[in-house]
This record gives sequence, structure tokens and C-alpha cells, in this order.
Amino acid sequence: MDQKLSCIHEDVFMPDQDFPVRAFFFDYNESGGLFGLHWHEDFEITYVVEGTMDIECEGRQIKLKKGDVAVINPNELHSCPHIQTPLKLYCVIFDVEILKSRFFDKSESKYIHPILNDGILFENFLPDHFVIANYVMGIFKEIQVQDKGYELAIKAYILNLLVALLRGHVVRLLTNSEKEAKIKNNGRIRAAVQYIHTHYMEEINIDQIADAVYVSKFYLCKLFKKNLGLTVVDYINNVRMSEAKKY
Repeated sequence: MDQKLSCIHEDVFMPDQDFPVRAFFFDYNESGGLFGLHWHEDFEITYVVEGTMDIECEGRQIKLKKGDVAVINPNELHSCPHIQTPLKLYCVIFDVEILKSRFFDKSESKYIHPILNDGILFENFLPDHFVIANYVMGIFKEIQVQDKGYELAIKAYILNLLVALLRGHVVRLLTNSEKEAKIKNNGRIRAAVQYIHTHYMEEINIDQIADAVYVSKFYLCKLFKKNLGLTVVDYINNVRMSEAKKY
């Protein structure tokens, strides 16, 4: 789950490229952070069974304890800067594309396509959500055993999981203009973060970063505060301190 700071886009490893679903149990006993800031196109759900973990997602601070579930929508910037050990969790990561079919029906046009394209956003924090947790556990067990038809069983779990999220945990449906603005701003913040991770050892300032991503200094500061909950200067300092600790 760790990654180099110089690359905030993660290509999630899938054991079976023809069935892009990954599920694992994580037992961690070292202090510190669990993973750095990154994003991926896949849907990610984490269920904590022991310990606590702090997740930062799109500028929101989430503290997970036993029984809590975190939902990371596709393309969301997220990190885990702090955990309390021992930490035990189950995690499921899947490509929503797996639910697409040759026949483009109403369910795909109303739900699957919007989820893939940031049109539907789900809540990131689900406290004591045992319904979603049971779906996560079901997917994990099916992947472990791999009995006949396990792929169909996993698809069924994922569909039920999405139905539960749609019925009780939609933040809101984005309009086309809102979706386009979100995609554009996500691209800008990722480019700015990438620039910082590449040039953090140099004397960089806000003007240079703003110029590199083609936005004004004011707009860049606004993006950082909204998406990361930090000022640009604070983020630069955090990256430098994080790198310094390695040496």
C-alpha cells in the first residue's frame, strides 16, 4: 500500500487482470502512517476490525475505529497519515468497469456510468456499518476460497453493496457542469501535488506552482484548502518533513 512520494497516481495491482477485484486482510503493528497521498480509478472500501486509522480524503478528516467503514470513490485523493496499532482491517478494491455489459441497459446508464465518471459521490465515512462490512467480508471469503462461481458471487456482493450505498449514502448527484468542474479541478490539484513532490528539494514558491498548473495563485490556494485541508506552504513543508524522516 506504500508508494513513492514522487508518484501520486496508483495503478492498483490486481491478481487477476481479467477479474479486477482485489480483497485482503491487513494486520499492521508499526506506528506512523499507512500510505501517502494518492489516487486511483478504482473503488475502495475499508472495514476496520481493530485499532484506529486517520484517513484524509479530498480535504476531509476521517477517524475510523472498530466497526467503521471508509468509502473512497474513484479518482479521490486520499492518504492515511496516522494509525493506532495493532491495526486490523479488511479492504476491497475493484474496478467498477467489471459491472458493465455488452447491453447498455438502464441500470448501467443511471448508476454504473455515473459512478465511473464522478457523477455520483458516496459518503466517505460510514460509522458502525455492518451491512457494508458484511459485503466486504463476503467478497474477501469468496476470493480466498474461489469455489465454483465465485466470480458471480463477488459481482452479486458488489451490486448489493452499491445498492446499499445508493439508498442511504449518496452525498449528491453532480450536474454535468459540476462534474466537469470537479474533473478539471482534480486534474489541477494532482498536477500541483505532483510538481511539489518532484521539486520539494528546490526553492519553490506558490507562484511557481500556480504557473506550472496554469491557475492563479489565489485559485491554487483555494484548491489546496478545499481538497487537502492544508495551505500550499503547509503541504510543501509536510512533504519535506516526510522525506527527511526517511534519511
